[in-house]
Amino acid sequence: MNHITEQVYYSEPYAQTLNAHVVKVRPDGIVLDRTIFYPEGGGQEGDRGLINGVKVLDTRMMDGEIVHITGFTGSFREGYEAEAVLDWNHRWHFMKAHTAQHMISGTMYTKFGINTVAVHMGNEVITVETDRSDIPLETLYQIESAVNDEIINNREVSSLEVSHSEAESLGLRRSIKVSGDVRLVQIENVDLIACGGIHVRRTGEIGRISYAGSEIIRSHVRTIWYYSDSAVSHQREEREVVNEAGALLSSRGRNIIPALEHLIQENRNLKAEVRLRDEMIASLILAKGENVFVSPVELSAYHKLCAEGRVFFAVYEKEGGVNWLLCGSAQLFMKFRNELFPLLRMKGGGKGQMYQGSAACSKDELVRAAESIIRENEEK
Repeated sequence: MNHITEQVYYSEPYAQTLNAHVVKVRPDGIVLDRTIFYPEGGGQEGDRGLINGVKVLDTRMMDGEIVHITGFTGSFREGYEAEAVLDWNHRWHFMKAHTAQHMISGTMYTKFGINTVAVHMGNEVITVETDRSDIPLETLYQIESAVNDEIINNREVSSLEVSHSEAESLGLRRSIKVSGDVRLVQIENVDLIACGGIHVRRTGEIGRISYAGSEIIRSHVRTIWYYSDSAVSHQREEREVVNEAGALLSSRGRNIIPALEHLIQENRNLKAEVRLRDEMIASLILAKGENVFVSPVELSAYHKLCAEGRVFFAVYEKEGGVNWLLCGSAQLFMKFRNELFPLLRMKGGGKGQMYQGSAACSKDELVRAAESIIRENEEK
């Protein structure tokens, strides 16, 4: 038989302690006759805390019952008195998150006609998936400003229960997912929505929100928002990063961007110069007539030099292993693969005149083995 628990978290959302009685002990937790612990739902995490000193790890609605999930139930019996102590910091954090999410979704809908498809509330960010495939950045900044204005205005957040038919007549921005009476949550001047979550009394408790970015999921724009303390810490972190980058580049503010672009271009030019130098060194090595050698430069410097009729085997040692490059025919490569791959734990492949890979042996072992095969090939 399912037990009905009085949902004190609705009538007293700011209560942090409560006396109750155990009405059922389950393998996964306990059921009380009344509780201030909110069960996971609507994107909001279940509450945590203590019951008679035993940790409540989570709270969930299971089999129609509000189950306080504990790691140990042996100290509980039906009828026992229970002192519930809420992890208030955890609860209040997600009350602010849930209210902030309503404000973001409500503002999107009322001011820009953007519908919310799905939401997720994490410890630092809220994600709101919309029904749009594109939202201009300027619009997202306008949403951010509008929400923060209403947070500053410290709007009242209230709830009430109405009949299903009355709720349907209100033209809510989201379809009603429950049958029977409907719990509505209203944020003055911002949003009216059917919701079973727990929210703060006034929007000023949220602190602020900040837009953090967007991504495309299921062809929809999913927006990402920092909220409350995370909005402030993120803003400070970004300011510190900008200041440190500016110090390194000897620039400030918007001058950092051109300074960074200049540095990136210098890096590209330097890489191009190094590439030309390495290719010149590779050409000089091959001009000596060596066909098996340890290369002082990266093997990519030989790619342009692999031509039909030319045969050489280059080895390059770097941190973490030995790389090799073979310029030669497919038949020559097959001889390497059949005779040396198992012996020297080589791997790799290629096509045409160029084959490359790595080996789990020393460079000297690889050179000696390759010299033997190249010599045999020349004698044919």
